[in-house]
Amino acid sequence: MGVRIGSWGRHGLCGKCGVYLITNTLNGKRYLGSSYNIGLRLSQHFTSAAQKYYGKHPFYTDILDHGRDNFKVEILEFCEREEKLDKERIWYEKLNPEYNMIEPDDEPFLNPVVRTRALESYLSDEVQRKRKKHCNSPEFKQKMRDLQKHRMRSTRGISLKTGEPTKVFDSMSDAARWIAEHFPQYRSKNRVSKIKEVLDGKRNSAFGFKWEEVVE
Repeated sequence: MGVRIGSWGRHGLCGKCGVYLITNTLNGKRYLGSSYNIGLRLSQHFTSAAQKYYGKHPFYTDILDHGRDNFKVEILEFCEREEKLDKERIWYEKLNPEYNMIEPDDEPFLNPVVRTRALESYLSDEVQRKRKKHCNSPEFKQKMRDLQKHRMRSTRGISLKTGEPTKVFDSMSDAARWIAEHFPQYRSKNRVSKIKEVLDGKRNSAFGFKWEEVVE
């Protein structure tokens, strides 16, 4: 089944699961892929992915250098979702496509090529600039403040043995550090979460104390 570039929807490929082949008609090189949503995946190949991986992957570099019209798309077969990877592997062994850099894998990040490429992308100047811009945005800063609000709840503990209160801690994190320092027998890694559960009424006590929020 040949499919013209940009006509995925009219061919009913959106939401279809299967294996496809993209051939460069100028040099004959092929790229094999599979997807749970072929229409969406094909669209990504010729738009966002091509821009992102230009100069890093021969397939996407050729898409932009040679032009979309010089690539032919074929649907090799439709299949059930649970069959997708096995079907792709069969076609890969049969065709040995030239553009594919790694074999089909259900855990691609374990492949050293993929891991190296991901690390290089993560450390690239472009990604660093985008990350810095994102982290400095008002929306991101507000989100971080909202996520940290629960940790800034002033609290104190009431000893279950003596009934004596502890000092008032500025946050649950401070209380958790105090517990770690003075009661090393409690080896929990989730001290803050357990103190919060007491404050929220989800448990009666934690680390030998009944915790209560202090509102000034």
